[in-house]
Amino acid sequence: MSTPNKEYFVDVFQDMIDHIVEIYDPIIGVDPNQTGGEKPYALYGSLKAIVQELIERDDKKLNNYPLIALILDLEENAGTTLSNEYIISPRIIILEQTKKEFYPSERITNSFKTVLYPLYNLLLDEISLNPCLNTPHRDLIEHKKTDRLDWGTQQANDKLNEFLDGIDLRFTNLRVFKQLTENCILQANV
Repeated sequence: MSTPNKEYFVDVFQDMIDHIVEIYDPIIGVDPNQTGGEKPYALYGSLKAIVQELIERDDKKLNNYPLIALILDLEENAGTTLSNEYIISPRIIILEQTKKEFYPSERITNSFKTVLYPLYNLLLDEISLNPCLNTPHRDLIEHKKTDRLDWGTQQANDKLNEFLDGIDLRFTNLRVFKQLTENCILQANV
């Protein structure tokens, strides 16, 4: 893992995704002729910027999915406490490419059950286990989850011209330590 400044949630997010990649797609550096060690992909930025980057990556024939994206603007509750943590409410989306001809039942089977739900569960595990986040238990991570069929074709303003299924997550009151604590330093050096 890298040693980013854990004070910034984008760095904590990237560390979580790096660990998810190790679990989800574990062939990292084993054989250069094999694929692996790359999925899921991660991006962060405004929805418009993410859509633009995906379009550019698609034009270059680069793989984009599955994707876990942190949508910025990142809402932070400031000035509510003198503690060593800050509280944020991030929006994270998980996307998987699907096929136009799939019926909803096929999308549930092929996208949600095999890709999206496992990534959602890995993300919750990472949030609950990350020592830079003050989360007491996985089941107590406050969030709203929306399963979206045809996500890429239903977005009105920032529309991807692809057939995507997704999970839209809106976390509330996620507590992040303001400074590098001893646990965060140990995590970063693993």
